[in-house]
Amino acid sequence: MAATAIGAAAEALKEHFGNFERLDALGIEAAMGELEEVYTALGGGVRQLASRIEQGPIHSSVPEHLNDLANNTDQLADVAKAGVKTLNDAHPDEMNRLHDPRALEAETFDLDHQEG
Repeated sequence: MAATAIGAAAEALKEHFGNFERLDALGIEAAMGELEEVYTALGGGVRQLASRIEQGPIHSSVPEHLNDLANNTDQLADVAKAGVKTLNDAHPDEMNRLHDPRALEAETFDLDHQEG
């Protein structure tokens, strides 16, 4: 069990990443698209923590360290932002087909909506 809200957030991330079930191409694309948001939120949270710590009797090196972490996390968000493009560039024909199926193809090949 986590000792802080930060630990609880880390446990929630592990749980949700570990339980990621939708492994089809569109599900992977959606998950990759949301990674930027994860890193952006993490960087913002770490930056807020640094700001709050600066208010107290803590040596300045501690919030500086946290701000460095936040800045590095911002860079990870930039890298994550490119993930969807990487997927689409690696599988252009397949992804284009999924985004723009032929007439009735989406219904015909969607196994979740077939009877039997």
